[in-house]
Amino acid sequence: MAWWIVYGASIRQVRPRLEEGLFDRMAMLLSRRTLLERFSRVAIGTSFGGAVGLGRTEEAWAAPNTSSPYLLPWPGGETFKCIQGNNGTFSHTGLEAYAWDFAMPVGSVVLTARGGRVRFVYQESDVGGVNWQLYADKGNYVVVDHGDGTSALYLHLMYHGSLVRVGQTVQQGQPIAYSGETGFTSMPHLHFMVEHSSPFDPYTQSIPVTFRDVSTGGGVPQTGGTYTSGNAHVAVTHAPVVIKLMQTTVPSAPAVVPTQPVLPAERFSGIFVTDVNFPDGSSVKAGREIQKTWRVRNAGTVAWPAGTHLELQGINGFKLVSLAPVPLAIPQQAVDLTVTLRASAMDGAAGAYFRLADGSGTEFGNELWIRASVTGEAPTASAPWNPKGRYYFAQTGHNIMWPFDGFFAQYGGLNAFGYPRTEALHEDGLLVQYFQRGRMEYHPELPQGQQIQLTLLGTRLTQDQQPFPKAAPSPTTATNEFFPQTGHSVSFGFLAYYRAHGGLPIFGYPISEEFPLAGVPGGTAQWFQRARLEYRPQLLGTPYAIQPGLLGDEYLTEVLGWLPLPAYPTKTLPPPATPHVSAPIRTPTPTVTVSVNASGPARTASVTTSGLRVHSSPSITAPIIGYLSQGNQVSVLQQANGWALVRMWNNRQGYVSTAYLKLS
Repeated sequence: MAWWIVYGASIRQVRPRLEEGLFDRMAMLLSRRTLLERFSRVAIGTSFGGAVGLGRTEEAWAAPNTSSPYLLPWPGGETFKCIQGNNGTFSHTGLEAYAWDFAMPVGSVVLTARGGRVRFVYQESDVGGVNWQLYADKGNYVVVDHGDGTSALYLHLMYHGSLVRVGQTVQQGQPIAYSGETGFTSMPHLHFMVEHSSPFDPYTQSIPVTFRDVSTGGGVPQTGGTYTSGNAHVAVTHAPVVIKLMQTTVPSAPAVVPTQPVLPAERFSGIFVTDVNFPDGSSVKAGREIQKTWRVRNAGTVAWPAGTHLELQGINGFKLVSLAPVPLAIPQQAVDLTVTLRASAMDGAAGAYFRLADGSGTEFGNELWIRASVTGEAPTASAPWNPKGRYYFAQTGHNIMWPFDGFFAQYGGLNAFGYPRTEALHEDGLLVQYFQRGRMEYHPELPQGQQIQLTLLGTRLTQDQQPFPKAAPSPTTATNEFFPQTGHSVSFGFLAYYRAHGGLPIFGYPISEEFPLAGVPGGTAQWFQRARLEYRPQLLGTPYAIQPGLLGDEYLTEVLGWLPLPAYPTKTLPPPATPHVSAPIRTPTPTVTVSVNASGPARTASVTTSGLRVHSSPSITAPIIGYLSQGNQVSVLQQANGWALVRMWNNRQGYVSTAYLKLS
């Protein structure tokens, strides 16, 4: 059977009906944890249109979020149905917990929900289907970086359906692509989500947002709802050509394929000659770096211009580490072009492709591909106890040995660094080890006492947000210190913590000012070169009101891909208790007694429904800061007027309806 789509004034699709019971069987298949973890990291294209999704768990809201910068990503006046919303029970969990699937005919025009710069484009796939092993990495996409640490992913687009290029600046309401049915999907739809920006990965952790033109649900589209866009009106709302989407058998009628105009000889050209190393089909160990080099010949009429560089077009199963400078080849000269990539934590197929671009971002030349097979386990996989080590933590399955064990004990142990996430390993020419809150480096060339250094993870994780607005110079006092090296100040509680817990060697210089801590009323945070300090006012009066953030985990998850993000864990790691720890260092658990209905200590409660919204204040119109799933455990801190202030598994606090809590 062949699938053909006809575009124009009317849209028509001829395709088989899915057999009854397909969704149930796929849901059962993907409920297996091992498949879900691989599914969540394997590639772009993990939505399953039409799956049973999140239902309403609270009464309908009337007020949208009028301050939202987002509009629905299709032309104004057009109406489409949301077939899976946030925290959908089928596939919208983990990295894509805050995604939406909107049912659209193939070829529908997709508009920018918010303006920005195009960071990634992939449009080479012309296949899709319900076999996730075959199609999970076959979804076409566009990623738009908003410039504030967030990006929007538009997924399952049409073959060659992108209307923009990498590096292009786009405005809100600008047509950027045609929707499609590529990748892992059962029907035509657009998968949309806002995520943390990454220069290396088009698919990162999604974050909750609202839409200004959605008048119910606080601006959050719900599964089963239909929504009319308030975005820009455009003259063309569907793809104007006829194109083959996919073919499973010989078609009964010939395809109508648009012809390509004959172009004159290109001024700038780059013709692939050969793979210098790592030929297609090679294997690489999970989590390991490789260098890929292509030989490319300038077949154009002039030398490549200044500013010529490689631009990433699409990536799956790899993280981009670096791009070597491009030699400016003269006509007919062949040069070598090199990229450094790191394989993901999951085994399976991996690939990436690049194109040359001039200084303005205009691409030219052949696509340059790498295709590989990722095998084995990433360095975050558990290791056996090593009797030669000083510490072993069964909670993560890793040892802490020389040369890092002394530094770990001297500067605060688990309170400062968290559990080890890897064994000591060689990376970037150094012996290093990852922890929940950081990465230690061994520098034997330095004097004794300085040989262990902490990686500048704060700088690395905020590279897309820098430079942060600087502070005016101020005198150093007992409660304030200005650092002219970076133009930022540290004050009050953060300064006291900074001075008492190691100062510059442990935290580095401040690289931002203090800012509100998302999801924590009254909470604040501040970035440093090596850390992020976080203040939680609900723990005031305990030693844990200020703690370092989990930068090691964030780096392993968002940059390296070695640590799959858990969907919704119900508890944190327990304190270490193992006979292999010669001098146990325990992480104290804060014991804060708060009132519940004005009496008694905090109590544990179970969530009784999936998709329970967590608000920043006790109001259904308050911003949504998170979601809870059925069976999650929370600590109830306060309770009044049908609302409960709860502390979630990640220590964030917010308000939920008491109707969906069962107190233990």
